[in-house]
This record gives sequence, structure tokens and C-alpha cells, in this order.
Amino acid sequence: MHTLNKISLIILFLSIMCSAALAKGQSSVAATINGESITFEQLDSSNKIQIYETELKLFELRSNQLKDILIPKFIQLDNRSKGLTTQQYMDKYIVQSIEISPQKIEEFAKQQKIPDDKLDDGLKDRIRSYLNRQNIATAMESWYQKQLNKHQVSINLKKPIEPKFEIDVGSAPYLGKKDAPVTMIEYSDFECPFCARANDTVKTLLKKYGDKIKFVYKHFPLDFHKNAQKAAEASMCAREQGEDYFWQLHDQMFDDYRNLSVGVIKDKAKALGLDTEQFANCLNTDKYADYVAQDFKQGQQLGVAATPVFFINGRMINGAQPVDIFIDKIEQALAE
Repeated sequence: MHTLNKISLIILFLSIMCSAALAKGQSSVAATINGESITFEQLDSSNKIQIYETELKLFELRSNQLKDILIPKFIQLDNRSKGLTTQQYMDKYIVQSIEISPQKIEEFAKQQKIPDDKLDDGLKDRIRSYLNRQNIATAMESWYQKQLNKHQVSINLKKPIEPKFEIDVGSAPYLGKKDAPVTMIEYSDFECPFCARANDTVKTLLKKYGDKIKFVYKHFPLDFHKNAQKAAEASMCAREQGEDYFWQLHDQMFDDYRNLSVGVIKDKAKALGLDTEQFANCLNTDKYADYVAQDFKQGQQLGVAATPVFFINGRMINGAQPVDIFIDKIEQALAE
């Protein structure tokens, strides 16, 4: 997935600072040329998610720093802290060691689908350490929240609001009910290994939520994937002969994403029972090249830079994330 470099982060940080300046009443104009104004809104329009992610990192940085300042102060307010260092107090009253049983280690290994033959003593020790750190973090966070309430602390840090995008799905292929309460849009590339992995997640979600989800597929073939553009066009050529053909070829191409030459795709179309002459003519004449290009342009305008990228009722998920990330976003959308 796309990772912001240091220069991009600096630019985004400056953009955030500009936004803060605007809130104080300064000009919304970033530049002018021959009397024409270029606004900060124009600058930010295709960078909303990157700006949000940078603001979120800044919020988390400040929140963690505030926590580091408040914890010693909370400890000093407890009479039991006399004569104890901060660490001694934490060890004695907050994060008492909890033994990690062999059963807990085995349960974790099963959840992570670690094969039994890989679960040697070294790996067990690493799992034990990880679970112990998790226990400590949970205990610290619980204690910290209790102290915030006990001492009536007022915190003025505001978590940034996640942007929500309005996306025209147009005539894009979709699965599910047209008027489903949740619309999940994917910008994807048939030659992308992460997209192939995400396809399994999509199937899991569609099975779990059924008619509650409308899943829309959008094309975003990356230029360094030499077969991605023609694969995208091929899926639309298949759709001409029936909506089911689109999804059948869609799944087959993801299953074989390493081998998507035009010849191979034509063989797949033939095996599916498509009219091969019509399909070949469609693909050879670049009939859907402009359609795919429009999807790509729309994705860029939304801030898509790599694949896969999902939007769940307008809220972005970057990458082939664990299914729980998607479930959280879907449940949030259903609750609204």
C-alpha cells in the first residue's frame, strides 16, 4: 500500500496548520494567479484521507504525551505512592503480573492459525511475552481511565473527524440489493496480490451480512502491473454477455492473478462459455478502455493511490485489512 514519505507528511502538516489559521479568520486563498484565486479547499480536496490520517497521528502523539505527563501526577495523588518510584507503584498496584498459561498460548496460536509443528519453545516464549504486554497495556489503560474520572480531568484534545466521501457508483457492477443500507465500494486491480487476498474478505462479508450490503466494484489498474488494464477491460467485456459472467471472470482472475496475459484471459472466457468471438472483438478494440480510465480518475480524485481501497458508506479503508476492521466499519454504518 501507498506510504506517505517525509516530504508528503511535511506538506500535509503545513496544510493542517493552514486549516488552523483559517479557523482563526485568515484568508481561505492559498495563492492567486492573474487575479484567479486558488483556495485551500481546492488543495485539500483530493488529500482528505491523508490529511485525516496525519491529523489522527498528531492527535495520538499528543494523547500519548499527555498520558505520560498525567500518570505520574495521578500516582503522586495516591498516599500509597510515598517512598515508591513510578515504576514500583505501577508494578505493585496497577500491573500485577498475570501468569500466561500454556492453554492461553495454545488458544492464541490457534487464533493466529500457527501450525502445531511451528509452535516450539522459542515461539511459545515470544507469544507469552506478547500476551503479557497486552495484559499490562489493558491494565494500564483501565487504571488511567478510572483516574481521569476520579480526578475530573478536562481534556481539550479533539479527535479529528473522519472524512466521508460522496461517490457516484454510476453503472458499475455490483452484488447485493440495490437499496441495501450499506454500500461497500472497492477500487481494485486484478493483478494485485493484496486485492486477491481482499477478495476472500469480501466474500466473507457478503456471506455474513447478506442483503445488508451492496458491493460495488471499481477499476484502478496500476501502471506497473502490465496486464491489469486489459484484465479490467476484459471483465467489462464479459459483463456484456451477462452480469454473472463479470463476477465469474472477476473471481477467476483473482484466483490466477499472476498469470493474466490476454491469451490466458481469453481461454478463461472460453471455459466460462462466453461467445469467444464477441469477447475477443470487444477486448481487441479497447472498447472499455475509457470506462476503466474514468473509474481510475474518480479514484484518484478521492485520494486512491494504491490498491485495494474500500469505501463503506463513504468511509475509507486502505488495504487488505483484517476482516474485523471491515466489520467495525459496517456495524458503524448500520448503526447510523
